[in-house]
Amino acid sequence: MPSVVDARRDGGTRDGGTESKARVDSGASRLGSGASRLGSGASRLGSGASVHGTSAAGGNEASAGPEIGGLSTRARESEGGRLAFGITVEIGPPGGGSRCGVRVASSPMKASNGGRPGDENRAPLLGRRAVIGGAAGLGLAGAAGALFPSVAEGRPAGLVAKAPAGFLPMVAPGRVARVQKANAMQGNGLWPTQDAANLLLTRVMAELTGKQDLAEALKKFVHPSDKVAIKPNGLAGRTGATMATNKELVLALVRGLVAAGVPATSIVIYEQWESFMAGTRCADKKMVVDAEFPAGVTAMVHQNKDSSMEEISAAGGKTRYARPFTDATCVINLSQMKDHSICGFTGALKNITHGSVLNPQDFHAHDASPQIAQLYSQDIVRSRVRLHIADATKVIYEGGPGDKPARRVLQEAVYASTDPVALDVVGCELIEKLRKDNSLPTLKAAGRAPTYIQNAGELGLGIYDRSAITLRDVAI
Repeated sequence: MPSVVDARRDGGTRDGGTESKARVDSGASRLGSGASRLGSGASRLGSGASVHGTSAAGGNEASAGPEIGGLSTRARESEGGRLAFGITVEIGPPGGGSRCGVRVASSPMKASNGGRPGDENRAPLLGRRAVIGGAAGLGLAGAAGALFPSVAEGRPAGLVAKAPAGFLPMVAPGRVARVQKANAMQGNGLWPTQDAANLLLTRVMAELTGKQDLAEALKKFVHPSDKVAIKPNGLAGRTGATMATNKELVLALVRGLVAAGVPATSIVIYEQWESFMAGTRCADKKMVVDAEFPAGVTAMVHQNKDSSMEEISAAGGKTRYARPFTDATCVINLSQMKDHSICGFTGALKNITHGSVLNPQDFHAHDASPQIAQLYSQDIVRSRVRLHIADATKVIYEGGPGDKPARRVLQEAVYASTDPVALDVVGCELIEKLRKDNSLPTLKAAGRAPTYIQNAGELGLGIYDRSAITLRDVAI
């Protein structure tokens, strides 16, 4: 059956738009000297590529062996034929014809008539198909440029994290798992019991991956030779640890990683400030890790100044990403779901971007849209972040991102996804429901719609179309 492949790329700033199209009648696409074929669960990129296709929890994975500038080119096919890493594959003829269309596009981001990026005056970032998704059917050079722009644009290839040789992390665009457990909390109503956290994490990872054992599920995302960084969110826990990513969930994850073969000495938990870290109870303000963690695990804060990279252009400005983030080959995001006074909603995307750059305050204009999406679109980020887990034991539907006890609601749930856009769509949906239940206006009506989530979908960072998102909801 013929295929239509849309590839989208963005280097962070969008000074102008270019578009090229190639169409062939054979159902495969060729750009330059590399050929891309998308068939029954396998993708071939370039000549001489070693290819394998496997099935994981309803999705197919495909790998191409050659490397470009230290980058291992890889793509994955999942449910509905969509691929990850910012590229979409749709199976079926365009317009009912028999041709295969391939389009590589770059479009300008602009606002007209004084409008803000994200409102009705905003020019589309990339177009219709980009909203649902992402991955590339290109030749090797084209694939490298589309997946990680630094290779194509001459930025340092060393900023791209390289997965261990032969290891292909799982990607499942549009798939979100949620597990809820009644009576999960300790007597203070603030923190889950360790047993509940263990059960919630094990089950949500099983729903995401199909693996019932937590260590086996995590092996889908980490390799024993990885350097793993965990990013919790402790901002709202600065006073009394009342509303932060809970230590119990982080501990369950760390123990699972060690069981999966990652040495404890290769695991770091990092935050922005000492008070944020203390809010998670994973370590105190002196970075002394809680005694329950395996010996060798470390904690770090970057204080908006600790970086080992040169400054880059991103999201209309200049920035650097924090050293614990760039030192890692694998980043696991342990976010929350909260209302945010500036951007409307804070979840998976923002916890990584504004929690990992050294100057987050420079990217708050226009409700932080599209800056959050553009910061996440950087190759530094996309090549590292492999898994998103949301601690929704409690959520805040108004007055965030700090803690607001009167607007804090118990949910006793944990979410997991490889798709930060889909996870934020689902999380924002929950916040909007809680706002409606409490007679509050929508975030849009309140003047802070989180349009950066749609921007991220348009940039191919995940699935924004709610009808294309699968939420697996389980109560235990």
